Amino acid sequence: MAFLCTGRFVSLVCIFLIGFLTLSDPALGQVWVKKIGTDQALGNPLAVNPLNRSILYAATGHNVIYRSGDGGYTWQKYGNTVSVPGIIKALFIDPRDTATALIGMEVTPQADRIMKSTDAGITWVPTWYGTYNYFGKPVEFKKEHPDTVFTMSNDTLFRSTDFGSSWDTIRTVPGLFNTWCDAEVRPDSVNILFIGDNTSGIWKSTDGGSNWRNVYSTRGEIPCICIDPFNPRSMYASKYGGGGGIVKSTDGGETWSDLNTPIGYGNGWWIACSPVARGYVYFGAYGGEPYGPFVSRDSGSTWQGYSAASAPTDSINSFNYGLMVTDTATVIALQSDGLYKLQYPETLSVTSPRGGELWKNSSFHTIQWTSPHVDTVRIEFSSDSGATWAVAVPSVAGSAQEVPWSTLSVVSEMCLIRVEDRGIPSYFGRSDSVFTLYDTAFAIHSPAALDTLAAAAPYPLTWMAQIPGWAEAQYSLDSGRTWQTFDTVRSSQESMVWNVPDTNATKAVLRLRALTDTSAQSTSAGNFSILECLAGTFALSTQAGWNMISLPVNVNDRSVSALFPSATTKAYAFTSGSTYASQDTLQYGIGYWIKSPRANTAGCKLAVDTISVAAGWNMIGTIGSAERLSDLMTIPPSIIESPLYWYSSGYKPDSIFTPGRGYWIKTSSAGKMILLPYRLPESGAVLEGRNNR
Repeated sequence: MAFLCTGRFVSLVCIFLIGFLTLSDPALGQVWVKKIGTDQALGNPLAVNPLNRSILYAATGHNVIYRSGDGGYTWQKYGNTVSVPGIIKALFIDPRDTATALIGMEVTPQADRIMKSTDAGITWVPTWYGTYNYFGKPVEFKKEHPDTVFTMSNDTLFRSTDFGSSWDTIRTVPGLFNTWCDAEVRPDSVNILFIGDNTSGIWKSTDGGSNWRNVYSTRGEIPCICIDPFNPRSMYASKYGGGGGIVKSTDGGETWSDLNTPIGYGNGWWIACSPVARGYVYFGAYGGEPYGPFVSRDSGSTWQGYSAASAPTDSINSFNYGLMVTDTATVIALQSDGLYKLQYPETLSVTSPRGGELWKNSSFHTIQWTSPHVDTVRIEFSSDSGATWAVAVPSVAGSAQEVPWSTLSVVSEMCLIRVEDRGIPSYFGRSDSVFTLYDTAFAIHSPAALDTLAAAAPYPLTWMAQIPGWAEAQYSLDSGRTWQTFDTVRSSQESMVWNVPDTNATKAVLRLRALTDTSAQSTSAGNFSILECLAGTFALSTQAGWNMISLPVNVNDRSVSALFPSATTKAYAFTSGSTYASQDTLQYGIGYWIKSPRANTAGCKLAVDTISVAAGWNMIGTIGSAERLSDLMTIPPSIIESPLYWYSSGYKPDSIFTPGRGYWIKTSSAGKMILLPYRLPESGAVLEGRNNR
């Protein structure tokens, strides 16, 4: 049942609950709830917002798209009705701009087509015309390859490299497969592509569709192929006819074997893998008994059905059209009679944490639920998506409907809360999807406190994250009083290149904070500096064989691999006696041995540096300008006992520090050397330069 809600400024299609279907395992407490009616929506036109998995999209037949902002509980019309009177069979959202959408439409008797919207579905523009297979999902896209889209018309494959704005022909395929029912691109390689044909089986290409091999033969149809997001060499495929059932490959699609499923050799249809829980696989059946959909929590070894009876008359029917899984507790099924969501009964449900929250561990939060007919409840907590449970609150009145909870000192992205009736433990509700407990949202590794970054230059920002999702990357030039956002990054990425602002600063800090919860944030530890520089380029190694070198310029990447890409050895720093230690990153003021062809580096000249030395021989570095040894100031004074020695096919004495060279120098005691391009004032004031050792 649907009701049309109209207001003064907006008109929404408000979808209300229609019916319930009890699971085959009542202890799970979940039901199927019909959200929207449908009519011949074969093709799996379901999508999730790449930046927020609580935002879902669905087309359930004909030319209307619906959007849910709460994980599928409620749905409203998305944009405008597509002007073409056809059936939407594929739907995708651009991960770089979620107001941009792409649809594949079957239009009879006109040409089928692909249409694109850049204004959240208000207007749609056709970008491609062709002829689709009636039963298939005619367009393929993976968010990991945000530009590339594939489709097929009759016997011809097409590819777009601008998210569907324009199309190129890949090739025709006469004599190979007939036409696809489904195509899958490997998330880790846009060149590895699979097609499930409607008559001959599964085909594989490793060059973006130019050449194909038949890797699984069958007389029937392959409605769907699914690639495990945790291991792209693990794959599943459904079969309609030709023996039916579900098959699996563990070697990247080269070989396939039958799985033992509840439908045996019945007709399988859509398959989906959980993107957040390893081993969770779901599939739907097309007709026959037992009804689906079905779930496996062990990569297909065992299965559990989600239907209640062999032939219910008022619940989900037996014809699956599509599936979408965003986490282990959010499953959307498109059946021939409607769009369903798997959820917990409204009479006992957890409303907080509902799923997706980012909670600081060892802090107080409120657990909330609805249970108007339950006398006493027990609250349990799981940190492994429900595999194990521990009591969080032993007993509380059901009518309280909330209780404060001190979260545990646990770090996990797979947390759930379960509220159960103490009298009937099999009657319970739980979080609809997982939430996160974290200790430190982001641990920013670089830049560190007291670092100096070159202005207007790229810098490798690195961190560790304990939370999922997307984060804002921000900088401040005034110790955090004001902030400027410079990028949006996936938390799990844990590194990015930051183009440092073209300015001087001594109180700069960086911050990462979650997009969905700005309280989940972390700031770099202490101020760092940004220096507008006097640029210089220096030769660090000039001869074949061993070189004594140092780093006289401020660069943002001091790794040996970046400075010496053709080095044949590591860099070695002198420690004591006759001992050397290999180094992955160069430090300022230190001399190093390295064997490398000629290598130059450019950066901001070091204007001053203070070098710590030990009694005896030391390998030291230089600043960005020449300095006479006689002008060198030391603390304590007069500890220099030797000339400078550098190396060029043998040791050579020197009296001038040349930028980029490394030098031996002997001192009578431990102390400091102050390198400056000019003589210090007679007052003997010490100027401390960058000292990151």
